[in-house]
Amino acid sequence: MSAGSRRLNILVTDAQELAGLGAIRSLGRAGRRVTAGYPVGEGAPAAASSRWCAQSVRYPDPWAHQMEFRQWLREQMRSGKYDAILPITEACVAALDAVRAENAAEGPLLLLAPSAALHYTLSKYHSTRNAIAAGIACPESVFLEPACQDDPDWDALNALGFPILFKTDNYLSPGGAYHKGGQYVAGDRASALATLHELARVPTRALAQQMVAGSGAGAFFLRFGGQVHLSFAHRRLHEVPYTGGYSSFRESCHDVELVALGRRVLEAIDYEGVAMVEFRRTADGRLLFLETNGRLWGSLALALHCGLDFPNALLECCLNGAPANLPTDYPDGVRCRNTYPGDLSHLFSILKAHPRPGDPPPPSRAKSALEFAALSVNPTIRHDHLWRSDPMPGFVQLGKAAALVSTKAAGRLAQPLANRRDARLLGRLAREYEARELRPHHFDPPPRRLLFLCYGNICRSPFAELYWNARAQEAARPMPEAISAGFIPEPHRSTPARIALLAAECGVDLSAHRSRVVGRADIDAADAIFVMDLNNWRDLMSRFPGAEGKACFLGAYADGGDADQMEIEDPYELDADGGRACYGLLKRALDGLFARVLASQP
Repeated sequence: MSAGSRRLNILVTDAQELAGLGAIRSLGRAGRRVTAGYPVGEGAPAAASSRWCAQSVRYPDPWAHQMEFRQWLREQMRSGKYDAILPITEACVAALDAVRAENAAEGPLLLLAPSAALHYTLSKYHSTRNAIAAGIACPESVFLEPACQDDPDWDALNALGFPILFKTDNYLSPGGAYHKGGQYVAGDRASALATLHELARVPTRALAQQMVAGSGAGAFFLRFGGQVHLSFAHRRLHEVPYTGGYSSFRESCHDVELVALGRRVLEAIDYEGVAMVEFRRTADGRLLFLETNGRLWGSLALALHCGLDFPNALLECCLNGAPANLPTDYPDGVRCRNTYPGDLSHLFSILKAHPRPGDPPPPSRAKSALEFAALSVNPTIRHDHLWRSDPMPGFVQLGKAAALVSTKAAGRLAQPLANRRDARLLGRLAREYEARELRPHHFDPPPRRLLFLCYGNICRSPFAELYWNARAQEAARPMPEAISAGFIPEPHRSTPARIALLAAECGVDLSAHRSRVVGRADIDAADAIFVMDLNNWRDLMSRFPGAEGKACFLGAYADGGDADQMEIEDPYELDADGGRACYGLLKRALDGLFARVLASQP
């Protein structure tokens, strides 16, 4: 394809991402006509307000609906609307890679790396193996094939020392969702075992690594035709969370060792395109490889501020070969900040810090708050969103931040009133249950089927189902069967490893559980319905108004059925002690309910 004199039409996916905004600015100011794509369900991103965004388009969410997104891509590629497509997130990269073989000769140019290279960059497992094979230092690692995650080499895992960091690869689920790889920290053998049980249930590879303290460092490249044409490095000044993550504030630098190691990583897989190679620099100055991202990166704005235009240079390389006028250097010490949500989240991670074993101590809360304020008025700081030449995305993002702050402030002001309202409602429900004998000492007639409900059906209600059915099997007389479900419209989710570990302490194995969404058939088949908290009750009443006569709060049966105890808190957001208390209360409530149902049996 030749650029000629015609203005090229470029589709940039994931305009809601910082890398998407950077790509739109890069290509738009170079004279391209840029369409900003973003998923259905997302609000209009700040990038859509950029002066260099010609139009926007929505598409199926590539994470939640990968196959529908692939079909949408096929339609765009056949439509002739676009001369090139630039994917931003890994879900879009994976989808475009999957359909590229169908791309006709006259179809759009696809700006992504070869499939053989993506095999490494879309996988932490394979990218780490590649780095080790290339002789590059990595954190001590144990590679976990799916077949051995239930029975790993414990000697090798113990040699890593606790806490251990488990990393999983992206994977496509049978339901068509493209799941992003995750990271899980296990502080001891028991939590490691629970994590491994959870990982064994997903069709992906994983690796376990030694936790390494230090700061993040990134090397960025445009490699084409076997040569590196652009390279860049930065050091992270702030990360989200403060213990390590993505950068919210970073500074350009020249780091010869960092860039050399990054080049070796890409040369080992003959990578073509743009990529970020991420390392962690330890306290003694060593660089340890973390991962390779075969896509544009979230801190792209810093490189653009420094004069290195990676997106447009990539397009030029793919159109006409490597340009001869690409810059070979850039200034040191240019600092770029993502104020919202990045640096604000960094500050909150410090203010709310509860360090785990192995975590570095948080910086001073007071100094961090003062630094946040000082950086916010420092005119030398560059920004991801707010550019002098393109200010509207910055104003839009500022409006989003202001809306969030005002909403949270209003919520805090209204919370006492909401608490009083909820207390009155719970009191009324308790009195009504007593008056209408919905919580009698005997069920008449005895129930045959119980339904336990909670928000997500991954923590409380499945525990209740399994605990009840286990007790029912041991009873001397027939007892009703129990099932469970939730309200989140996402079935087949598993229980988090840390929650499954707490449930196991109470004798309930949630490792094989998969969430269900409650339906009308569940409501109609149940003789009694038990919810965990007021939000569950409201969800039940709004979706199934006729269920009120069957519904009760399970917590009311705890300790002999004290009507003052109604709600059982969700352990999902609680620490280990809070989760244990939650499951202790849940067991007492189930035991109290069991005694009442047993007494009602003939």
